[in-house]
Amino acid sequence: MAKDFTLKKKLTFIGAALLVLAMFSITFTLWVTWKLEGGAAAINEAGRMRMQTYQLALLANHDKKHQVMDLVGGFDKSLSLLSLGDPARPLFVPWNELNKLEFTGIQNDWLEIKSILVSSQYQTLSATYVESFVKRIDRFVSSIETEVDYWTGLLHLFQFGMLAISLITSLVIMYVGYSVILDPVAKLRLGFDRVKSGNLKA
Repeated sequence: MAKDFTLKKKLTFIGAALLVLAMFSITFTLWVTWKLEGGAAAINEAGRMRMQTYQLALLANHDKKHQVMDLVGGFDKSLSLLSLGDPARPLFVPWNELNKLEFTGIQNDWLEIKSILVSSQYQTLSATYVESFVKRIDRFVSSIETEVDYWTGLLHLFQFGMLAISLITSLVIMYVGYSVILDPVAKLRLGFDRVKSGNLKA
């Protein structure tokens, strides 16, 4: 069975293994990079909600109802975008248990704030209520950043691993090339030289 595993088959096997490894490396790197880009866009969108909250409080306290309604619609769009994501941008939250919990809290608090803002009676948002809501958004952003940092570290670790594998593979290929091809050919040439010189026992 071992004799059937010819040099051609060995080289084909090594080449196929290296091709699969390279394809996996490229695919994984692209996937993680895509996740990092989506997470960064989610951080920007969540940060924009923080700015929108302050704008809403300022406009509500100055009784600018029409502008408030425009911002309410924009805030709803931001929540929907973060919830559903947008693969085309890409934008999506790298969900974990903590940021799911914080996002649910943001949605619930926003329903209360929205009911105040769209009420037919004139109401303002207290500074304490606004600061509490913004702190919840900050915790949500911090949770996303922690997840993005994790994937960044994983990508760096994978890149160092692939570098090590590449170096080891290069050394193995050099050794195999010498032991399987160069050294036998050198011995064969030496044998031919001995036969040419009259040493038929060679």
